[in-house]
Amino acid sequence: MFVPGFGEASPESKAAKNMQDFFTYVAVKIVLAQLESYNPEGYEELMDFVSKNSLNDGDKFCSGLMRESPRHRGLALRILEVRSAYIKRDFEWDNLQKLAFKMVDESNTKLMREYVLETSHMENGEVMNGPIEAIARELGFDGDPFLEGLVVSIFIVGAFIGSMTCGSLINRLGCRRTLQIDMVPLIVGAFLSAQAHSLDEILLGRFLVGLGIGVNTVLVPIYISEVSPTRYRGSLGALCQIGTCLGIITSLSLGLPSENDPHWWRMMLFFASCPAFIVMLGMQFAVESPRWLCKVGRINDAKRVIGSLWSASDVQNSIEGIQSVIKNDNNQVRQGWLELLKKPHNKVACIGGSLFVLQQFSGINGVLYFSSLTFKDVGITDGALASLLVGITNFAGALFALYLMDKQGRKRLLTGSYLGMACSMFLIVYSIISPIDEGVGHVLSVLGTVTYIFTFAIGAGPVTGLIIPELSSSQTRAEIMSFSFSVHWVCNFLVGLYFLELVKSFGVAPVYAAFGSISLLAAVFAMCFIVETKGLSLEEIELFLKGKGE
Repeated sequence: MFVPGFGEASPESKAAKNMQDFFTYVAVKIVLAQLESYNPEGYEELMDFVSKNSLNDGDKFCSGLMRESPRHRGLALRILEVRSAYIKRDFEWDNLQKLAFKMVDESNTKLMREYVLETSHMENGEVMNGPIEAIARELGFDGDPFLEGLVVSIFIVGAFIGSMTCGSLINRLGCRRTLQIDMVPLIVGAFLSAQAHSLDEILLGRFLVGLGIGVNTVLVPIYISEVSPTRYRGSLGALCQIGTCLGIITSLSLGLPSENDPHWWRMMLFFASCPAFIVMLGMQFAVESPRWLCKVGRINDAKRVIGSLWSASDVQNSIEGIQSVIKNDNNQVRQGWLELLKKPHNKVACIGGSLFVLQQFSGINGVLYFSSLTFKDVGITDGALASLLVGITNFAGALFALYLMDKQGRKRLLTGSYLGMACSMFLIVYSIISPIDEGVGHVLSVLGTVTYIFTFAIGAGPVTGLIIPELSSSQTRAEIMSFSFSVHWVCNFLVGLYFLELVKSFGVAPVYAAFGSISLLAAVFAMCFIVETKGLSLEEIELFLKGKGE
């Protein structure tokens, strides 16, 4: 039985090696705590070595520590001595069972979670784990998993609030100005985080960054859908996913120097402000949404935008179509968020929220949590390299989505994507529960992981954010997107909070089987409830849905 990241249960030595790595990690933590109280110089030496070397392989870590210097050799021997108090050398299966129960005992839950997160290099979908260790050490909350988790998760709190509150800004100021204003908390938050000298400062900075991210995750899909020509709207919408992939790959690359420089995290956070400056300046030269311009009565400006971006020959027809929809909306009393309770807006809001629930609970964060551990089993022990491979796979899938979006359509891509994700999950489950050769199990697990990420990037990733503004009416587009992305951030938080607890309670195979089942449910949902929007203008889609609603 092969378990990704935790080796096989038979032969016993494989399972023992993985638990031994965990207990090496425990021993390092204990020795650090001891040194901090009576040997500050030894504490600094060991902390410096830990910051530059991975704890993924306990034996390799201790061997490297021994070779460093005679003083380091003494530290390594102390770590091995402490480890031997926790784990026996004769790895018979009865002893392994006792150790396994001890590992998942309630008193070790937080420590086990911390170990898995540190060796997988992922937290809530962000490449934040490497920096969070250095940040915690420098700001004085190292070893407190609650505070480390708070620094990471406060981002999601800000993103939730940003998503919920940006609808009124978009309706009042338009996409262009709102996006420029949104760059302010991103810039301020990045600078505040980069120069933080206390926990309060880093928390405030992370919250502001989350606030800005929450706004632009809602705003960017709306802006792209409203300014894009109909025949290219899907492909241009897929650029969001490509931009996300490039951002992850760039951030991983920027994080490489942190292996040797414990203060590099400050430079990384300073760099994070650069894209916001570029967007703020670039949007000064961008056009406003022609649909928003018509809504506020700037018809001539809307005609210029349509003529320059769409087609000069379609200006009049496009303006008439937009105005007819706006006129119909103006005949109704606007009630803000209460509009989402009325037909057909309630159905679209329900579809939007459901798509993000299914997306998050189909297991993308779970696969990312264990991806580095899975790659480790086939010899890729560098966590950053494994994460980079995941990013490249995600990017390759996004390129396919860019090509297929306006050819195959949203509904087909979304359905096929979830079916591929379900098959990938069940392949990983098969590699876990089947009594197959260890090497074959490793290959199947890696194949399932890579295929899952690739198929997610083709449909479930980009289509979800694209289809919701297309199905929404001009009157409620901002509110429906705000609601849908708020659901996204809540589900993202819940998965990050409970995923490892579920793995601890039920094991990897049942959890992954549940993810595969939810992916199948999502495919059925897409087939039954998603309307194909390929080749239709936003106005044609709105009139069609209103006709069905009536």
